[in-house]
Amino acid sequence: MAIQKISGVTIDLVSQVSGDIAYFDGTDWVRLAKGEIGEVLTMNESETAPEWAVAVPICHGATGTVRGYCATGNTVNSGAGEGPRRIERWSFTTDGNATDVGDVTLGRHHSSGQSSETHGYISGSAANGPVTLAIDRWSFATEGNAVDHGDLAIQSGQGTGQSSCTHGYHTGGGIAGSPTNHIQKFSFASSGSTNNATDIANLTVARACNAGSSSSEYGYSAGGGGGLTTIDKFPFATDSNATDVGDCDSATSSAG
Repeated sequence: MAIQKISGVTIDLVSQVSGDIAYFDGTDWVRLAKGEIGEVLTMNESETAPEWAVAVPICHGATGTVRGYCATGNTVNSGAGEGPRRIERWSFTTDGNATDVGDVTLGRHHSSGQSSETHGYISGSAANGPVTLAIDRWSFATEGNAVDHGDLAIQSGQGTGQSSCTHGYHTGGGIAGSPTNHIQKFSFASSGSTNNATDIANLTVARACNAGSSSSEYGYSAGGGGGLTTIDKFPFATDSNATDVGDCDSATSSAG
């Protein structure tokens, strides 16, 4: 039997206009009105029909594909004094030792780390060593020494860092020996006072020595000193307080 063909002009849908799309709903051909500028065609949540949605930019955020970095920290001999200023890097594609590629502006320990797609960052420090509000930034493309990117709103160390596509977060940590619940946020856009961090929200419980993680939409803070097991989650899209979404299997602190 020969294949039967129907000309597109014979399909007549209600209220059709130029730019509309027709799709089969399992019973008949139906009309999907044309989208707006900046929207892309995607599937609905039930995976039954196409729909238009605002395009979400592709961003790897804190998930790198080329290299890992380790910046400053304590050594056996630094104690509470200024530690090494080294920025070290290693390859994700070839196994081997790290190499020293630059220096941070001030050797410190118990700072938090963040990553954009183009730069690495560290923020804050512990109170029993070189104390700083500084947020340092260095380039992934050119390597070399870090520059001063801005300042935290509140000095703290022994906290943790999270990263969205556009902002870095410094959460928890100790202030003058006491744990804090602050969520601080700074922009990756450019250096200067406009990129100083702001105190935008709170964790559910004050904590230091907590571990941080990032998804594409949320930051997470887990565990902490004093026997904490709480896993907090806060949104990147809005400056909102964290919510308690679960617990670690056992109390843990100073983890990664």
